[in-house]
Amino acid sequence: SPEVKMHDSSPKDQFGILRNIYRLSKRKLSFSPSKRSDKDMQTSVMSNESTANNLQMGIGEEEVMCIAVKDQDDKPTENTIAPLSVMEINQLITNKLFLEANDNINKLEKELLNERKLAKDEECHQKNTVKVRDLHLLHDALAEQITFIIANSLTTPEENSSHLRSAINVIEMEEAADKEWQETMNHSDAESFRRPRKWKELWAETVTKSVKERIANLPFIAKEQKASRMALHLLDLQQTIVKDLKTVKNFTQKSYPESYNIFNVYLKYYHQTVSSHLECIQQKQLESNDLYALLNWIIHTYKSGDVMSHPDLLPEVNVEELGPLLDQGIIKNIMDKYIEALKLKVPTWMRNTLKEDKSKWSESA
Repeated sequence: SPEVKMHDSSPKDQFGILRNIYRLSKRKLSFSPSKRSDKDMQTSVMSNESTANNLQMGIGEEEVMCIAVKDQDDKPTENTIAPLSVMEINQLITNKLFLEANDNINKLEKELLNERKLAKDEECHQKNTVKVRDLHLLHDALAEQITFIIANSLTTPEENSSHLRSAINVIEMEEAADKEWQETMNHSDAESFRRPRKWKELWAETVTKSVKERIANLPFIAKEQKASRMALHLLDLQQTIVKDLKTVKNFTQKSYPESYNIFNVYLKYYHQTVSSHLECIQQKQLESNDLYALLNWIIHTYKSGDVMSHPDLLPEVNVEELGPLLDQGIIKNIMDKYIEALKLKVPTWMRNTLKEDKSKWSESA
């Protein structure tokens, strides 16, 4: 029997050739001599020629098909997948699938921008405007969830680590998208689609606000309730600073790219916030013992091993780079108020002391 040579070819070519050989083998062709009429012989020859022609045509068709498939495989395919519906995207946001939600929002944004450019009449334009409003609602919902994760990254660091990482990735992508849209959008479209969105600024505002709220929520009891209220408040303050910065060092910064230098960002915000907080406190009507506790904490405690030089914060914190917690003018003002408070108390102390001594002398006499 004739030998079938298999040339090196692609799997698609081999599949076409083998299929036709199999098809041919299924036909019951007899090559052994037999007694047949001329008519039968003629029919057989015609059948064999037809089969051979069919085989050749089949191979040709398969080759054409393979070439077409190959061309299709080689051609780069564009991501033409339509965005999810507004309800589906909103569900992604609710489930904290931020990356997928943001991807679909961006697809929807591009789709609506193209639709606006092709709008032929006012009715089409109005319909597009309604869809753009839905886009803004999705964007606001995503921003709300992301800022919530960032704001609470210090209170639930381990539980929110993956969500925080996704949130930061979305912020990075939106920053890149802002630059891309600025190059392609005209001024009118940029206003309609609220570009640039400046999510990096939103992130910075959220971090600053969260630090301010952490400090502002510390209790500061009324002087009638506790004589040492300032000392207790400052103790809460230093414990919060150390705890939060340890959280940033050990957990939060792992969710950020190194370019954010996130520990130093939080360190700067805490330093600035504590400074503003103490400046506000010193404006209150304080007793001499409160003023003394405040001065001692500012001058001695803040940069000591109890707070910023705490072993768990080293070597990240360099107290020399922090700068003074309060201006010298404010510190001098606190000192002056302390001296004035002492002047008022000294005569009272002296009178009480003399009274006590006089009482003792009378008893001994």
